[in-house]
Amino acid sequence: MNDELLAETSVLGSIFIDPNAVPIVLEKLTEFDFQSDTGKAVFRAVQAMYKDGATIDPVTIQKKVAEKGANIPSTYLLHAMEVTLTAANVEAYCEVLSADAKRRHLITVTEEASTALINREDPLAVSSKLMSDIEKINNKEEASSMVSSTEAMLEFLDYRDRVESGEEPYVRTGYNKLDETLGGGLVNEGFYILAARPGVGKTTLALQIAEKVALRGGSVLFVSLEMSLQQLSSKRLAVDTGIPSNRILLGNIDEKDYELIAEASSRLSKNPLTFNRKPGATMEDIAFMARQVKNCKLLVIDYLGLIQNKSGKSIYEKVTMTSNALKQLARSLGIPILCLAQLSRSNEQRTKKMQEPQLTDLRDSGAIEQDADGVLLLNSFKDEDAGQNDPVSLVCNLAKNRHGATGRTKMNMYPVNGRIRPLYPKERASDFKAVK
Repeated sequence: MNDELLAETSVLGSIFIDPNAVPIVLEKLTEFDFQSDTGKAVFRAVQAMYKDGATIDPVTIQKKVAEKGANIPSTYLLHAMEVTLTAANVEAYCEVLSADAKRRHLITVTEEASTALINREDPLAVSSKLMSDIEKINNKEEASSMVSSTEAMLEFLDYRDRVESGEEPYVRTGYNKLDETLGGGLVNEGFYILAARPGVGKTTLALQIAEKVALRGGSVLFVSLEMSLQQLSSKRLAVDTGIPSNRILLGNIDEKDYELIAEASSRLSKNPLTFNRKPGATMEDIAFMARQVKNCKLLVIDYLGLIQNKSGKSIYEKVTMTSNALKQLARSLGIPILCLAQLSRSNEQRTKKMQEPQLTDLRDSGAIEQDADGVLLLNSFKDEDAGQNDPVSLVCNLAKNRHGATGRTKMNMYPVNGRIRPLYPKERASDFKAVK
């Protein structure tokens, strides 16, 4: 008998010898820690019996397994009890079996990755899948696709204990009114869409949200599939210094500006913000990058329509598959994803009529609205008599919120430098005369 089967037999023998070993085994192991079909069958039976409060001994276990269509020979039961000297060591047996199972699963996923690479599959996609598989093994996510009502409630109570201890279940955007409307912030594992027509300011707002999250101490991955690092950096510097981003980008600055930019560069470089270097990315690329960022609290993607997807024949199919994948990625990472998206041209007609965008203006797929936990629709209004340095009225309409209320947040955006500020009472009310 190999070492792994010996550890498995010792764990089962401990259960047969002493029912007090059962809660220890159920706490430390899962069905997938067992290698043999017999071991899996016994574990499932004991798990069900313990949940029902039934008597657990060799005879009742054998009967329960038989009810499920399997069979445990009496010789197996006797052998397990003979091999196990004492149930007092059950915790040590569980640790050995868990480590052995982890080795076995790691060997399997690495062999699968090797085979995929030999078959000339995309190395980044293989790496991303391997990392995901390893993460599942470490977290034992593959243990069960179902949980009982009791287990679900216990997990929720544990979650509440963590929240009461100070762990926030969401990520604050840094815009208090928007956070208040969201119910606190962007919920962990939530998938959020920030949509607008080109030029309204969605990238500018997303970048400032990312900056604010990073300032609070959380790492942020900002995946830009539209703007270069130079363009994004100029936007960040413009917000910080107040110098127009086009002057920073094109080098039209004087000595005083240069000093301000140098100071801001030093300051901003300390923020835990990570950007992508490659201009294009698939879902596998994005997942791979997100898992590389330590203590990542938020993933921002600019924007959904530019995520490469080789599957699907039509744009509708591609966007639908990408939207679904983003929702699953948010759950896998345990953090919110804020993904930018384009609105259809029909929204331009609404704008001309001084109307706000609607959920039906989301382009290419109804799956976006369906998958998203929240949809933020961005629109801007500018008075005809406004000067170059006057703010544009920005309205962020939370049109869908799976975890709370909906509503509008009004802000001021200064096009000259991209700064987006909350709307204070002293600001001109006429900025929002078109918003109902």
